Amino acid sequence: MLSSSTVTYKEEHNSNTVNFSDYSNEDDNVNFNSTWKRVVKTSVNSCQTDPIKYKDEGVQSVILKDADVQVNIKNNTVKEFLQLNEPQRIRLENFLQSIEGYISKILLKNIKDESFKDYEVNWDDNVVDNVCKHILNNPVKYDNMLCTAMDWNSSGSIIASSYGSYNHENWCKHQGYINLWSLSQRNFNPNKPTYTLEVPSCIMAIQWHPKLPSYLVGGLFNGDIVIWNINNQMDDTLILKSIQSEYTHQEPVASLSWIPSSITDISSRDNQYDILSISNDGKILVWEIQKNLMYPKLMTNIYMNYIPRTIREVNINIKKGIPLGATDISYSCERNDELIISTEPGYIMKCNLRRFSQLPKPIIEKDVFSHDPSNMIIQQPSENIQTINPADFHYIRHVGPIHNIECSPFHRSLFLTCGSDSTVRLYSFLQTTPLIIIEPPAKYSPTVVKWSNSRPSVFAIGSDNGNIYFYDLQKSSFIPINVIEASSKSIISITFNDNTVHSVPYMASIDQDNVTKIWKLNSYLSVPHVRIKDENSNTIMKSTDWKKELEILHNILQDKYE
Repeated sequence: MLSSSTVTYKEEHNSNTVNFSDYSNEDDNVNFNSTWKRVVKTSVNSCQTDPIKYKDEGVQSVILKDADVQVNIKNNTVKEFLQLNEPQRIRLENFLQSIEGYISKILLKNIKDESFKDYEVNWDDNVVDNVCKHILNNPVKYDNMLCTAMDWNSSGSIIASSYGSYNHENWCKHQGYINLWSLSQRNFNPNKPTYTLEVPSCIMAIQWHPKLPSYLVGGLFNGDIVIWNINNQMDDTLILKSIQSEYTHQEPVASLSWIPSSITDISSRDNQYDILSISNDGKILVWEIQKNLMYPKLMTNIYMNYIPRTIREVNINIKKGIPLGATDISYSCERNDELIISTEPGYIMKCNLRRFSQLPKPIIEKDVFSHDPSNMIIQQPSENIQTINPADFHYIRHVGPIHNIECSPFHRSLFLTCGSDSTVRLYSFLQTTPLIIIEPPAKYSPTVVKWSNSRPSVFAIGSDNGNIYFYDLQKSSFIPINVIEASSKSIISITFNDNTVHSVPYMASIDQDNVTKIWKLNSYLSVPHVRIKDENSNTIMKSTDWKKELEILHNILQDKYE
């Protein structure tokens, strides 16, 4: 029988082995030092700023001193009164008492007298007919050149007409001219211009400064902008000229206008003006005179794709970047930042100056290859200027190019257009369709339209048969109230001077033969009138001020709005 025996196993301990159970003291800790982490050394420091120093000071205001002043009394006046002795004083009193009864009787009689009842004094001469005061002929004939623009200066005494050619097969090699006639000059000669300005290019547009009567700006066929000061007779009258660059006009300047600088720069003074120019290349530029016309300040472009489909009347896709050639520009009499622009295809749009893009300042260098030290080279920055659509409203177009456009000098929302489609249209800023369309008889076609500077409801239309037709919106918008047979040739331009200088305003006209005529208009065309009814209920025209006539015109046009 087998018997089991218990074998006791005893573990042998290594004398070098350390067990946690060998330490029974709980206060002792076991630490393992890191082999890779650095020990951060710290130290305790303190700092103290310098003590703040205080110092008391006392001040005293400036000592004031009051003083009185008195004007000197004229000693001779007091002395003459004091020289009257007693007998002289008694004689004066007796004289006044003797005539007092007679003077009082006459005054009472004048109060009761009705001899001049309902009589209105007219201090101006009542001009019945339109009279041609001057015929201005230049003995120097400009071959193949026509009048491109005409304008009165701000004083209404100097008329300027520019000349250029519309027929160019290549670069312009003509000499441009501007004739100035000073009607107030003592040695005025209608057969010789008072001044003649010349430039080496055709002059396509001119505009006098609205405040300074001696400053004239012109736009050339090569795209340059120039300014003359006709008071510099001893020196060169040309004082400023633009410099060609990438952002300036590359085609003929179509129209110019002076605009207040405060529209684009609120820090400018009230009497400062910038120059607005448009061209056939679709660019609209704003020039700052303080920068000597070296580069434009603002720029925008008008492209074909900016025109809405409803206005284009063509349901085809238009490629982007096709420029629209501009023909004329005008702005509202109250809001100078709202511009009306006409184009060669007949489109009309209202643009806002606040949509123009600011141009960066270019690099200006001297032209080392030119002998003229005034010549400069403009290097524009390499970045492209992104312009946005400047138009915020469009109008029903003309069929064909538009000759000129004119905003009313009295009404803030009215403007006239004259197109090659033989129509003259009256638009409102607030309506796409025209208020009135004037279609003259087939015997003539309109060439230019201008508002009167003295009557809010009157405008004049020049025609290709040589006549000038005057329309009064108070009477009829289809039948002219007056006709002037100005020439046997086509009328190129007409313009009115400022009637604040002359009691009866003058009108200037120029025909295709470059013959300029100065007209003194009749009282009806030059003095504001309103329609009233007399005692027999007959409608008559009565003279009034322009504000009253403008109010009547506003009421008449209310029915024309849609």
